[in-house]
Amino acid sequence: MLGKLFNHRPVLIFMVCMVLVGCMTSCVNRSGDAFKTENLTKLDSLFASIEESGGWMGSISIFQDGEEVYNRAFGYANVQDRVKNNRDTKFRIGSLTDLYTATIVMKLVENGKLGLDTKLNEYFPEIMKSPRITVEDMLRHRSGIFNLMLDLDYWTYYYLPITEDELYRKIVDGGLVFEPGQKTQFSSSNYILLAMMAEKIEGKSYGRILDSMICNPLGLKNTYVGSSISIKDNEASSYYDKSPEWNLAKETDLTTAIGESSIVSTPYEVNLFVSSLFSGKLLSEGSVEKMKMVVDNTSLGLQRLDRNYPNLGVVGNIDGFASEMIYVTDADKNVVVSYFSNGSSASADIMAYALSVFFGEKSSLPIFKRQVVLSDDEMAGLVGVYANLQYSTSFEIVKDSAEHCLKLMSPDGVEAMYVECFENGEFSATFSDGDVPVDFSIVSDKGIMRLSNGMELKKSK
Repeated sequence: MLGKLFNHRPVLIFMVCMVLVGCMTSCVNRSGDAFKTENLTKLDSLFASIEESGGWMGSISIFQDGEEVYNRAFGYANVQDRVKNNRDTKFRIGSLTDLYTATIVMKLVENGKLGLDTKLNEYFPEIMKSPRITVEDMLRHRSGIFNLMLDLDYWTYYYLPITEDELYRKIVDGGLVFEPGQKTQFSSSNYILLAMMAEKIEGKSYGRILDSMICNPLGLKNTYVGSSISIKDNEASSYYDKSPEWNLAKETDLTTAIGESSIVSTPYEVNLFVSSLFSGKLLSEGSVEKMKMVVDNTSLGLQRLDRNYPNLGVVGNIDGFASEMIYVTDADKNVVVSYFSNGSSASADIMAYALSVFFGEKSSLPIFKRQVVLSDDEMAGLVGVYANLQYSTSFEIVKDSAEHCLKLMSPDGVEAMYVECFENGEFSATFSDGDVPVDFSIVSDKGIMRLSNGMELKKSK
């Protein structure tokens, strides 16, 4: 029912003209670049609007030709202590870790210590059908090995420390979900096993291998295997939806995600790593080309992302963190963008907006609505039943005193969903029925609720 009534969500308001603020970050513009200073200035306007809305927290860095041309941090690394994100704030990067593990594996291949055709049984014979699974199968997610993080049991221990032997046993017990080489299907277990394999070969921890093969050669000081989040070390905590305040996410113990989601870094250092990798500073040209070879939209540690530009990239999620790195493969662009978020309360594709603005493809910019917290008196004035008798449609707004917020009752009276409150009397709530949002405004002095589809409902009590 709701899907028929509300088939769009006008959360973003587009302006044809904007007064652009001055550049508030370190921006570089080289003569003859395709990317002009005004585009970088528009990016500042975009992220100023995002920060003003209060709905997102994170950091972004953009590289062109191996150099940073834009960076911006916004929101809080720690909401409780009011510590702001900054250029050097470190985030858990989730599955972006895969690209580091793939690079380590390719380095071992170059050094003659491993082959892409090496069979898994040489290191982990207890894995089902391991004599038929190659290192390349695992790098391309074509092994068939069960995805450890899809195990329901995973959610009972992900926040607890675990030994590598215990983690290995869980992967063994999961078995296979399809025949090796049959298809491509993401499994975190592939990269966990590849990290353990590298440790067996090198005789040292994954963190030390990361340092010796990647971080030390590139001078990366803010990239390492994470542990418990430390604000003193400028590490961001992560948060879930504001309702009405940000909710602190429970921390994954990163011993459960070695080599797959265990790295923390900054957008700048991820871009520096990726730019260095693809320019031949870590691997030979032949190894890099092998890594970029795509099969079923997947290469070695990378995927082809659903973007408007030819690309390779990685998307990662862990706890309340979301990360995306995209390497634009157009020869005339040579651009790498990393966007990390440690809190998001609305569904907007920030990376898509950043890319389109950076490449000068938008003449107008989105303005994001600014969330507000209503007083008790303001909430009391909005509580009531709003109805349109002609269309037999009604909604009730109630006050949740315990959470100090408004909630919208579903038409059947079963659900009460948190109401996001914005400036100028605008509101939004989302029911579980198809994740369909109800956007509306209220003219309080007239007792009218106006839905986004134009329907008006009169306050009846």
